[in-house]
Amino acid sequence: MPALTATGLIRRDRRPSTIDGRTLRLSPALFEGGAILLADAASREMAFTAPDGAAIVMTAEDMPHLVVWTKPTAPYISLEAWTAHSDFEDGDGMLETKPGMRWLSPGETARHSVRLTWRPAGC
Repeated sequence: MPALTATGLIRRDRRPSTIDGRTLRLSPALFEGGAILLADAASREMAFTAPDGAAIVMTAEDMPHLVVWTKPTAPYISLEAWTAHSDFEDGDGMLETKPGMRWLSPGETARHSVRLTWRPAGC
């Protein structure tokens, strides 16, 4: 998994993956290195599942990068979907050279959607 700087830029080194199969076990220590970026994720869906099995499921179409983050000691977690990701720490800061940037021609449009679904326990 990409490692992030304190300012959200992507470092060239990688941190060990904490994904076990299709499960990312959450803990405060997991976020000490910043947000978890799943760049070019194979899945379009991500779920935050409670111990009883209830879940909030996020489905994102045409957004290849999934992100999970929280602040230290915060009582929440954030699930996000991105069309592009942060720049690399050694990047030049120019949009033209940013990896993963999506370009639209003049007059062209794009539509993205994120759907959040509540899945009760036992379903």
